Amino acid sequence: MDGVALWLAAAGLFAARARREGFGRARIALALGLGVVTARLGWATLYFETIARTPAWLISINGGFSLAFVAAGVMLASGPLGPRAVAGSLRALAPAIGVAKGACVLAGCCGAALEGTGEAEAAWLPARVLQLVEASACLALAALLARVGWRQVPPAFALGHWGLRMTSEAWRAPPAFGPPDLPLAEVLAGWTLLVLCVWSASRPNGSNGECQALHTSADSKRRSPVDPMPP
Repeated sequence: MDGVALWLAAAGLFAARARREGFGRARIALALGLGVVTARLGWATLYFETIARTPAWLISINGGFSLAFVAAGVMLASGPLGPRAVAGSLRALAPAIGVAKGACVLAGCCGAALEGTGEAEAAWLPARVLQLVEASACLALAALLARVGWRQVPPAFALGHWGLRMTSEAWRAPPAFGPPDLPLAEVLAGWTLLVLCVWSASRPNGSNGECQALHTSADSKRRSPVDPMPP
């Protein structure tokens, strides 16, 4: 139950931060919904051979989710509003991921592997230390994103969040569902490269015609309304 409470707290934190960034409630609900969908689809991609053999896993309550892919759904929801809105949504998401990882800390899942073995350490601290590090790093990343300009937010998020996740993969024990069919580190490396390339191509050359989603000032205390959807 503690893990569920932390997941709900993470969703509430994202919603509160997204409202500060100028998003309406309908857009926030869409982002949360798509985040859940992409988390499940990301997990299914990693286990594509298993899903191909047993498609029912895709909709089973016993199927998995991958927190690494939540950002894809959030970006899909905010993308139609323009690049500044994408940056705002990632600013809102970063601290929520840090809180959500607290559920992994409590559950002891995704723990560090014992040296020389493929088994997760049974003791409380070793099994959870990796998730504690990742959760702390996400909160530190959130503080960084709050201080940089909006143009730097997506690349900083990609390199910070996904880069850390790729690095930590080397120390993770195999998931309870078994080793994935596709290495997560390689999938995230491709996804990070894609995001960086798309972001580089979409960066405006000047202020004219830019999305009026957010103010350019990174430390602006008040955000412009970004969302044409009903509040």
